[in-house]
Amino acid sequence: AFARESGVLSFEPYTQAAIERNLTDLLDFENQYGQVLDLLDTEFFSSGVVPEIFILTLPYYSSVGYLMDSEDIEYYFKKIAPAYSVPLTFKRVAPPGEPIVDPLKGDRIPFFTFGLMYALLSTGHTIEEVNQVLEKGGVQQDGLVLSEEEQQFIMSRIDAYNATIKTLAASKGANVHLVDIGNYLNSVLTGKTQVSVDGRVFNRKWVRGGAFTFDGVHPGYTGQALIANFLLDHINHALEINAPPPTRRTGFLDRRIASFARFNA
Repeated sequence: AFARESGVLSFEPYTQAAIERNLTDLLDFENQYGQVLDLLDTEFFSSGVVPEIFILTLPYYSSVGYLMDSEDIEYYFKKIAPAYSVPLTFKRVAPPGEPIVDPLKGDRIPFFTFGLMYALLSTGHTIEEVNQVLEKGGVQQDGLVLSEEEQQFIMSRIDAYNATIKTLAASKGANVHLVDIGNYLNSVLTGKTQVSVDGRVFNRKWVRGGAFTFDGVHPGYTGQALIANFLLDHINHALEINAPPPTRRTGFLDRRIASFARFNA
């Protein structure tokens, strides 16, 4: 009870108030990030070593596979109940049957809510009962749904964090290098920049996209290799070396994916 009253624990994590409480204050972010860079410089320079520091920007939170859009939900739920459709108050990423033009559009639910709804649907609950998780009496359950507008709010804060990172990087010496991995991952995960491995296009989709582990948050083998290759390219360029990149192929061939084949058939 104390945790809920103090805001440490919430069963409605996607109200605007909860989102604002959980986002780091911009001034606090600037102060802490600046202190880290100052500490790195001080520690190394005091030993007589000039460090080469590479700092990375942040990708959008809404790009991760953990957050399921209308296409994700219907793709899996229709395997159990072919007539399933998200409720009318749930903003779609694209109209039914049409291609996704902007993957950052539409509402989202977290993977745990998705799992709860999937369990209810697979154990005999009706579509109407299951959709009450998202909507009651024609009103969206805001605490469990990350709306498109709330995503935009979070993205604008991340944009501000990245602007701070770029400003701090520019204020340092030539030994501090900025790597805009955030913008690159946003572009790849949303399909603006296409990366394919063995003919499969890499994207943000849970399990299907090859970017994340099964929790939908942490990058899988292929995702880690993608990040490593991008960073390595920048290191090679900045330091004028030629370190070879790892392969991205491993993640798509991970044998554990076979256990989830029934979801993607």
